Formats: sequence, C-alpha cells, structure tokens
Amino acid sequence: MSGQPDGPTVILTHGWGASTTEWFYLRRQLAGRYRLVCWDLPGLGKSRSPDDHNFSLDKLAADLKSVLDEAGGPAPVVLAGHSIGGMITLNFAKNYPQELGARVSGLALVHTTPTNPVKTTEGIAILTPIQNLVLTPMAYAMIGLSPMVWIMNVLSYLNGSMHRSTYKDSFSKAGTWGQVEFVSRYVFQVWPATYARGMLGMLRYDATEALSQIKIPVLVVSGDKDKVCKPEASRMLKDGISSGELVTLSPAGHFGLLSSHEEFGRAIESFLERHLGDKALSPVNVHVAEISPD
Repeated sequence: MSGQPDGPTVILTHGWGASTTEWFYLRRQLAGRYRLVCWDLPGLGKSRSPDDHNFSLDKLAADLKSVLDEAGGPAPVVLAGHSIGGMITLNFAKNYPQELGARVSGLALVHTTPTNPVKTTEGIAILTPIQNLVLTPMAYAMIGLSPMVWIMNVLSYLNGSMHRSTYKDSFSKAGTWGQVEFVSRYVFQVWPATYARGMLGMLRYDATEALSQIKIPVLVVSGDKDKVCKPEASRMLKDGISSGELVTLSPAGHFGLLSSHEEFGRAIESFLERHLGDKALSPVNVHVAEISPD
C-alpha cells in the first residue's frame, strides 16, 4: 500500500507472469493524490501459490474481493487491471455485482478481453481449433516438466532470445530496451507450473454476460499493436459496456502501460479526476522506491 492514506483508493491487479512492479510508472504518477493498493496474484511476485492449485478466474476474483475487503477504505474505490488483471476485474463484476456502485466507483480495464484470450489474440484462426488438442495438453506438460522448462527459460533469457520474443510479442516493437529487459526478467520469478495453471484458468474464462450489467464508469485502454489482446477485444468491451470509454495507446503492444506510460498515465489520471476529482487530495510529492523499467 502506498500513496495518500486518506485519498480515494485505487486497487491495481497486474498481468499474468508479472508482478506489482509493472505498475511502477503509474504508481509514481498517482501516489501524490491517491491511496494505491497493489497486490501480487497467487504464485507471482511475493505471493505464495495456493495449496489447492486453484487458479480459476472465479477464485482469483474472490481473491480480489478479499483485497477489497481488507484494504478498501471508506473512500471510493477504483479497480484497475492489466491483462488477466482486467479479466479478474470483470469476473469480480460478474460475481459480485452488489459491489458496483456501492464500494466500487469505477473500473479501468487495460489491454484485456471479456472472453477466453485465445479468441482475441493474434493467430485465432490457428489457435482456437487446437486449444483442446494442443494448448491444454501443452499446459499440463509444462506443469509436469517445470524444472526443465524453467532452465530452458533462463537459458533463453541469457542468450537473448527471450528479449527478442518479448520485444516482438509483448511490446510489438514499441518499447525501449530497458523496458524489454525489465519484463524479460520476470522469467526468473515465475515457476512454469504456476504460469501454466493460470493459462488453464484463462482458457475457461468468459465474462461477456456481465458487460451489459456494468453501469459504473469504465475506462478501457487498448494498444493499437497489441498482439496478445488485440484491439478488437477492447472494442468488444467498449461496445458491451454502456458506461465505457475507450482510449487507444499508440504505438503500443500488450505492455503499453510501460512503453506508452506517459499517455497511459494521463488517461488513467483523467479518468480518476473526472469521476473522483472532488474526493482526491491536492497533489504532493511521493517517492516510489522500486527499480525503474528505464
């Protein structure tokens, strides 16, 4: 928890395979006016894996509810989620609709999708038919062969191929080399079995039915070159949520929150000011003590 203790609360849920550190730029920008709650998803960052290995999106939405119960103060709360964090946020809206408008005043859905991400990623024509025959068995194989997969991932990092694939797939060639290195280092922190179980959870996810029921303000953030959650996924969110507004970062891939962090920060801050402006504190200087992606 950081920022202003008495300010409106923003709960930040990071993407899969990452950690709370991905919010570095946004935390630096918002900490002077808002109370920021960042949490590591189970098995990632500083959080331990659940004993029952349950990484379903319903379970993760329940975890977000627990974070809200524990950290959400009396001031309005905005939930912001990147990638799987956005999916978790949407599942929260689906499973706990009574919280929308009561404790939760707004949502920010960043580089995410309302349905199984295989259906909204690049290569959908190839990946969808092979999901059950290839992708799911590959995830279970990754679980069983985790030590070997982790060693291969580390070797990929050391020989530079991890950086090249991260630059191409996650940044769509839009990030700095420092930012690519920052994201590539997550490979040391993520156990492959954890990563695979989260992927299996996402394959069973769908929150499209909840979109029309969301009436609180929603900001949808897209990357114009996002290959992981294509811009079409963000348009689905915007079209399905009557209270939604869409901001497209350019040029930006799946980690546009890093590569286009100034544009992203302005979009989030504008959204918060418009919907929480009379409740936010006057800005003060707050130091964010984390390793910078720069």
